[in-house]
Amino acid sequence: MDVAAVIKVNSQQESISKIILQNIKVLANFEPPATPDEVRASALQFVRKLSGMNRPSHANEAAFERAVDEGAMVDKGEPV
Repeated sequence: MDVAAVIKVNSQQESISKIILQNIKVLANFEPPATPDEVRASALQFVRKLSGMNRPSHANEAAFERAVDEGAMVDKGEPV
């Protein structure tokens, strides 16, 4: 890959990162703490956003659910 191609790829990756970071909001009001249902709903929204799918295909359903479960476990401080 030549230098111009590498620069173009890096530029595209930076643009994508900026778009993703623009959507991150600082959280406030930590009281009361989030319920397990709220944490799972948040993990589901995150996986949907990253995958670009609202619902997975049958072939990807297990991986999609595993990603949601692992995302919800992060809140508990459990190793993934």
